[in-house]
Amino acid sequence: MTSTIVNPELDRIAEEVLAVMDRSGEACDDFYQFACGGWLENTTVPETATAWARSIDEIEKRNLESLQQILDAQWPLISTLYKDCQNTTAINALGAKPLNNTLFQKLLSIQDRDNLMQALGLIHLLSVDALFSFRVAPEPALNKMIVFVGPGDLGLQVQDYNNKTITDAYQAHIDKIFNLIERPSFNAAAVVMLETELAKKLDAADPDNTPYPETIEQFKNYHAIGDGWKVYFSVLGISESSTASVTVLQPAFVKAVTDLIKMISEKPDTMQSITSYLAYHLVAGTAEV
Repeated sequence: MTSTIVNPELDRIAEEVLAVMDRSGEACDDFYQFACGGWLENTTVPETATAWARSIDEIEKRNLESLQQILDAQWPLISTLYKDCQNTTAINALGAKPLNNTLFQKLLSIQDRDNLMQALGLIHLLSVDALFSFRVAPEPALNKMIVFVGPGDLGLQVQDYNNKTITDAYQAHIDKIFNLIERPSFNAAAVVMLETELAKKLDAADPDNTPYPETIEQFKNYHAIGDGWKVYFSVLGISESSTASVTVLQPAFVKAVTDLIKMISEKPDTMQSITSYLAYHLVAGTAEV
C-alpha cells in the first residue's frame, strides 16, 4: 500500500526548479545549461544592476518584496514609521532642523579639551570614527577585554591628498554640505588641511617605539590630555581602573591626534579645524540613518 503526501509548498518548489531548467539537452553534455538554461533564457538583468545571479539577487529581491508586503499591510505601526521615513517631501521641508539636536549643539559650544572629549565620546557611540577609532573586544585567552585605538575617518584615499584637483573637489563638497546644513561658519578648507596632515601619519613609524599592548593607565599617561580621557571614558561607560589592555593601531596617527587635542587651548584655529572636521564627519557618518 502506498500513500501520497500532499504538500503545496513542495509542489511549488518543484515547479520553480523545473522552470529554471532546460531539459531540451542532455545533462551530461552541458550540465550548467541543463540545470539553469530556463532561467538564463527568461531572465533579463535589471537596468539598475550590472549583473544578476539567481543564488543571491533573486533571493534578495524576494526578501525585499516580502518585507514590502509586511510594511504595507501587516504591521500598521511599522508601516507608518516606514512611510514617514520615505516621505522625502516632508524630510526636505525640515531642512537642517533635525541636526539642531543636543549633540550638534555640543559641537557648536566646544570651548576646551573636556568639551571636545565629551562630544567625541557621544559621536563614537554613533559608530562614527571621528579623529580616532575606539573598539572593545574580548580576549578569552587572557580572560580580559582589549581596547583597540586606531585611525579616525578620512574622506579621501591617502594618495589623493597629494592631488590638488581631488582636494579642491573634496573641499567644494564639504563646503556644500555645510551650506546644506545651514552652518556656513564651519571651515571646509580647514577640514581638508587637517585631514591632509593626519593622512601623512598613516603607516608612519611609531615616533617613540611605544610598547603595546598597554594598560589604560599607561595609555592615558602617554597620550596625556588633562582630564580629557576621564571625560571620554565616562561617556563610554568605561572604568579608568579597568584591567583591559590597550592596543594602538597606527601609533603615529593616534599620537598626532592627541597632540592636536593638546593644542586647542593655545591655538583657536585648531579648535575651529577640529569642530569643522567633527561636524562634517558627523553628518557624513549618519547621513544614511
